[in-house]
Amino acid sequence: MSHRTRCHQGGFTLLEVIVSIALFALVMGIVYSGFTTAIRAYDAAERRVDEIERVRVVSAFIRRSVGGAHALAIAARREWTLQFDGAPQRLRYIADLPGYVGLGGVHEVVLELAPNGAQHALVMRRRPLAFSSIGEIEGEYETRVLAEHISGFAMRFYGRMADDEAPDWHEQWASAKHMPLLVELAIVPSDAPPWPLLQVRAQVDSIHYVNTPNTGTGVPKEGEVVAAPGALPNTQPNAAPAGRGQADPGDRRAVR
Repeated sequence: MSHRTRCHQGGFTLLEVIVSIALFALVMGIVYSGFTTAIRAYDAAERRVDEIERVRVVSAFIRRSVGGAHALAIAARREWTLQFDGAPQRLRYIADLPGYVGLGGVHEVVLELAPNGAQHALVMRRRPLAFSSIGEIEGEYETRVLAEHISGFAMRFYGRMADDEAPDWHEQWASAKHMPLLVELAIVPSDAPPWPLLQVRAQVDSIHYVNTPNTGTGVPKEGEVVAAPGALPNTQPNAAPAGRGQADPGDRRAVR
């Protein structure tokens, strides 16, 4: 057998090379597809963990601040006004804020749905509790975004707004004589599943009436508390006297 014949038998034909390249490309395509799928799955899992953590942190803050809202009435323009009023997409109340959200202490707090670029966000506006000469809360609000990409935010309130009313659910809580027993919040992100329905048991105490400078009106009801602005009552989040603060047993939603 000649040297030329032996060399020809030891090499690869053009067809074999083409087939080998095609098989290699197919295997690499499968490997790459699996690799990118794994990366996407990891990123999705990481985003889900971040979303769950965000829901947990924001929900805990809302429970603590709304649940610990002061039952506080201020004598502004010689009229007693309960400092707790709500609408489906806005809630204003007085509460102690923890240090981890910035400056601690008693603040006026507003939770609301607000424009945030092309979308909406759940924001908190806050300002330290300070009064003007006519008894109104004054000062600039500081704004903090609690949750971005929110497409839906709705609240309702359970309790009695006047002495002659039976407890019931209300879409608005304004000009009330009592604090609500429950505050329900439904939050729907635009890029994630809806948050678990949040129901917060509000603090149910005797209303503390605060005489502010130049607006003293006396004690509105015998036995109620009139405090100086610097002597606000302590709060315990989500606390309520025994036998109060419960939803109607016939209501389909349970207190979480």
